Amino acid sequence: MDGGERNYLNDTYDSVSTTGKRVIMFKAPQWFYTFVPFKLAVGCSSTLIPLLIISLGGTAIEISLISSAYSLASMIFMIIWGKLSDSTQKRKPFILAGFGGTAISFFLFSQAYSLSDTLVIHIISAIFTAATIPVSSVFLLRSARKEYWDQAIGE
Repeated sequence: MDGGERNYLNDTYDSVSTTGKRVIMFKAPQWFYTFVPFKLAVGCSSTLIPLLIISLGGTAIEISLISSAYSLASMIFMIIWGKLSDSTQKRKPFILAGFGGTAISFFLFSQAYSLSDTLVIHIISAIFTAATIPVSSVFLLRSARKEYWDQAIGE
């Protein structure tokens, strides 16, 4: 990586910047890159769900109500998943549950034939997507030394 030298003891990279100064950078653990396809899928669905609602006869009001229900469920369940993860001191099962539940909810969208179906499935999607957010942040911060937290979160 551009002449960088890997330091396996503290999961950082030494590299030389374009100005010639030595820079210490945080290197994200490999498991963190499993979020790339997940985030792509969730991001793409955010534009497809309103199109599904319109195809089912929904209006801008229904789109905003269903989106608001998603946001509300997501906020509530981020707290719940985070507390469950902290009480069990486990992270990976929650991340896997989030990935699996979100994948199942995306399949269920193909079976939605009404706005109420879409609302329920979107809330299910929010519940499982919310499992990945606080848990992955804690998992990432536990993988990095405290002085690299800002770089770890920034990646």
